[in-house]
Amino acid sequence: MPLINMTEDIPYKNLYIYSIEGRVKPDFKIFGSDFIGNWEEDNYSFLFFKNPSYGKIEMLLDNQPYLILIDKYEMSYDEWQGKSSFPLNIGRFNIISPWNTSCDTERKTKIIIDPGVVFGTGTHPTTHDCIEALELAFDGEQIKTVVDLGTGTGLLSIVAAYLGDCKIVAVDINYLSAETAKKIFY
Repeated sequence: MPLINMTEDIPYKNLYIYSIEGRVKPDFKIFGSDFIGNWEEDNYSFLFFKNPSYGKIEMLLDNQPYLILIDKYEMSYDEWQGKSSFPLNIGRFNIISPWNTSCDTERKTKIIIDPGVVFGTGTHPTTHDCIEALELAFDGEQIKTVVDLGTGTGLLSIVAAYLGDCKIVAVDINYLSAETAKKIFY
């Protein structure tokens, strides 16, 4: 399974987030290379950028006048993720970021993952428990299918792919999560 494998600085030192009421039509070409993604919830869009992009947001609001800018935020990437996520050792796996590939991987399977701004770095206790449960399940039986509901980055699907030869279905209601998982998996 191909995984992202690059060594570079953290791609998002700071995040610039624009909270917008309404669903943004997906013409993201106008945002350029600073655009990270659009997180949609209910009737709200949260646009993430690597650099301040207020001028691009003004252009968007002119082109889609039904949208309303509610607020803008600036925070560090670590603040968004809740803490520095990598490297992380869970069971047989060493989960690392593309910008920090140096780690002790002796006797561990290395999973390189760029979560972008979606969830699924492995730091949540339920993710730890799910990885351990997957290891137990695959050690005990021939698993034919794994369903990863609310996949986020696809981390649990990647773990399942490493553990056995099975069909994997990864689903997320959030488009940005699905796109992030797709980039990581393929």
